[in-house]
Amino acid sequence: MSEARKGSVLKEGIVFKIFLVSFLLCSGSFAQDLRWIIGESNTLPLALVEKGEVKEGILKDVAESLAKDLKKKLVFVILPRGRVVQYLQEGRADGLCYIRPEWFMADKEKLQWTDLLFTNREIVIQRTDAKELERFSELKGKDLGTVLN
Repeated sequence: MSEARKGSVLKEGIVFKIFLVSFLLCSGSFAQDLRWIIGESNTLPLALVEKGEVKEGILKDVAESLAKDLKKKLVFVILPRGRVVQYLQEGRADGLCYIRPEWFMADKEKLQWTDLLFTNREIVIQRTDAKELERFSELKGKDLGTVLN
């Protein structure tokens, strides 16, 4: 990720950090480490997980910045979405981002949620001289890129 993009992501996350720091202080999470969940199904630009280690991505950048602000050692906890609530409720992890309350309808009241950190537009663009896309299945096997604005 470019230095300019990293700076932009970190600036956009300042409100998120304020909310999260408040949450961690109010929840009694005074552990030496910041245990941050990364979903095992995340891909770039969000996160690249290889052999159980978070290598790069926006979520890694946000977590590193937060840990630095809190002066805590960062420990990534890589989990499937179905185990997130359990880990948070049992105190085995402190937080995560890029998650939606709708994904946890049965458990959303058991968790504390910040305001929106960033949005995701999920659109496809192509050259004006390309054949118009009629179905997403037409993209199978094609090279695609991802842009985060």
